[in-house]
Amino acid sequence: MPRNNTVVCDSWQTLARHQVLPPRGGRRVWLAFWLLLLAPLAAHGMDDAFRVGIAVGQHWDEDATLIRGSLLHPLPWSTDGFRSLAELSAGRHRVRGGGEVVWGTAARILLRVDLGTERLFLELGTGGTYYDSDSLDGKEWASRWQFRSSAGLGARIGGTGAVAIVYRASHSSNGGFRSPNPGLDEHSLALEVGFR
Repeated sequence: MPRNNTVVCDSWQTLARHQVLPPRGGRRVWLAFWLLLLAPLAAHGMDDAFRVGIAVGQHWDEDATLIRGSLLHPLPWSTDGFRSLAELSAGRHRVRGGGEVVWGTAARILLRVDLGTERLFLELGTGGTYYDSDSLDGKEWASRWQFRSSAGLGARIGGTGAVAIVYRASHSSNGGFRSPNPGLDEHSLALEVGFR
């Protein structure tokens, strides 16, 4: 049995070393993400519809890529043609060529408005993000707490609309409450799958 524990420990360290999983300091970010993730599921139960998403993208000003996983849950004030969602996400931002890695978690509100059909929608989102570092690709920001706002265009696929593809452009900054505040700009393509 101790041998298996050693293998698990070595595996985690190997994955963290290759920056697939967060290093020890980043584990707190993942813990916060999972606590945020479980709260709406516990409050609403698994009978309500929820969506799971994965997004890949890149930063505009930094030579960095991103991958982000998210859980989306409908909020009670959705109506026909207008949907509001709570989004909890965790992502990895990595400078190309094996550079630094920054992990972040976010809690946001997304508003989706149908564009004349149930298939196409416009999305606006805003909320808070916490990063495990205060710089990326040499660009420093004064606070690890940031606000992330986004605008996107999405399409629902299939007869039930359970699958969606969303293009998002996002801007993160600390809102000017600390300097420096250069902001982070990114764009991404997300695939979402709905469950009931």
